[in-house]
Amino acid sequence: MKKLFTVFVIMILVASFALAQKKVRKVVYETVDDESGTMIAGAKFGLNFATFGGDNSSNYSTTTKFLFGGFFGYDFIRNFGLQGELLYNPVGGGFSSQGQAGGNDGISYLDFVVLAKYSVPVNPVIKIFFEAGPQLGIKLSATEHSDATGTDTDISQYISGTDFDLVVGTGTAFRVGPGNIIFDVRYNIGLSSIQKNGNAHNSNQVFSMAVGYGLFLN
Repeated sequence: MKKLFTVFVIMILVASFALAQKKVRKVVYETVDDESGTMIAGAKFGLNFATFGGDNSSNYSTTTKFLFGGFFGYDFIRNFGLQGELLYNPVGGGFSSQGQAGGNDGISYLDFVVLAKYSVPVNPVIKIFFEAGPQLGIKLSATEHSDATGTDTDISQYISGTDFDLVVGTGTAFRVGPGNIIFDVRYNIGLSSIQKNGNAHNSNQVFSMAVGYGLFLN
């Protein structure tokens, strides 16, 4: 999963510089007004490629989930600010049982994210950004699906009610109309155990890709 994250980061950087070179007219970023104090708010959706790290992590495979939510950002100075997000963020991991039919565990969280965000302008309409910060997840549900029986079992009683992660990522923002189209890729590193008790210790490990649109509020 870490190799996949690295590949997508490189793809975003290459694509951004390629688009910048295709500009028909010459532009100079210094002609744009200072953007300190800029506020932006919008919505996003994307995909999680999730698994579990920790004890016996080699027994788990990656599962794909849909995420969505909203965000609000504020730039304190040009190219640097904070972004808060509220996300419906389902994660999980597949498992197998010694050649027999396996299944997957799925956990859904309501995530509160706070990111420090640093942008690098390519030109007045394209920016590459880097982001990092903490994420707190509040468990909404937890189920275990059995491939053998096709049934879902509620396992909420065994799963911790909260989850703490470190988020690191990068992306590109394109100025379109009254706002930005935003593409980003992230890696969420689980810092806490998903189990409520017991000897096992596993954490969420999630690679995500998302697209969103944010409107400037000032």
